[in-house]
Amino acid sequence: MNKQQNTGGVAALLAAVLFIISFIFILVVWPLYGVRGPADVRDPAVILPAVAHAPILLTWLGINIPIAIALCFVVLALNKRLQVQPTSWVRLAFFVGLASTLFFLVVGLLRFIGYPHLANQYLVDPASAAAAYNSYLVVDNAFDRAAIFSSGLWLIVVSWTALKMSGLPRLLSYFGIVVGATGLIGAILPAFAPIALLLYIVWFLWLGISDVRNRSSISVSYPSTISTSNRPN
Repeated sequence: MNKQQNTGGVAALLAAVLFIISFIFILVVWPLYGVRGPADVRDPAVILPAVAHAPILLTWLGINIPIAIALCFVVLALNKRLQVQPTSWVRLAFFVGLASTLFFLVVGLLRFIGYPHLANQYLVDPASAAAAYNSYLVVDNAFDRAAIFSSGLWLIVVSWTALKMSGLPRLLSYFGIVVGATGLIGAILPAFAPIALLLYIVWFLWLGISDVRNRSSISVSYPSTISTSNRPN
């Protein structure tokens, strides 16, 4: 379990880094290409030319794919840790976590494939590309909100379960419930989504650092314990 815990910790740190990169793109990179807010995202005349002429934006469009992979490892690691006391809450947390992973993966694939295709089409036929984009955006928003909502629900369930089992540091569990609730609100009210993203970053960083430190302390102390127990009287 210690090895999987360490893997989960590294994956949590990776997820936090990816969320930070995503946040930087939203605040800094996208505005450089004229996309400064939700209104610009909804306007195909603004966002599609930006994607067509700035390949760097593909980094953000596909970032949910590695986020999904990292999240999957975190879900598996936490499930393994909580399985010492298998309950319906543990199973619920596991399945909700996997659903969240799937939604993030779908969003990443949709954006990484869909945006470049529509952007290239816009250069040839702006009218048809704009109509197609408006339809695409409905699907994108639906999966994006599902990813945010399910991840928030997973954080609440897994943090509550860990709190009852002492599976995570107590403060981290309480904070996870707050972060999860913010995620649920962010899925319903998009204005809260940036706040949820910031809190996600803090939670994943906290989890990752906690797991990696615990693994390191176990690795250092284990040999000394053996040597002490085998020391002749």
